[in-house]
This record gives sequence, C-alpha cells and structure tokens, in this order.
Amino acid sequence: SSVNGWQYYGSYENSGKVTITKYANDNTIISGNFSGKLRLLNGTEEVDIQKGRFDINKATLPL
Repeated sequence: SSVNGWQYYGSYENSGKVTITKYANDNTIISGNFSGKLRLLNGTEEVDIQKGRFDINKATLPL
C-alpha cells in the first residue's frame, strides 16, 4: 500500500528477532541487535533486515 508516496511495511508473527546486548548498570542505555522480515502492507513484497543495531538512551524516552 502507498500513501502520499510512502510504502508501509510491517512485521508478522515469528518473522524477527531482537537481542539485548547491553543494559547499562545505571539503567540509562539499552543496546542490541535485530533482524527480521517485513511485508508490504496488503501485499506480498518482503524486506529482509539483517544486522540491525540500536542504542536507546532511556533519558530521552517519555515515561
């Protein structure tokens, strides 16, 4: 599906994996890796994400 030129992809059951690799002792930084497949909304096209990485600073999240 395309809205204003954007295409939307979503995950589906058992299509990905998230691994937490670091949880800082001061409870501020969470780091990890992810991989998975996303499917075009209302379609069959898939995107395969490998070796994704994230670092989240909890101080920047609205709680």
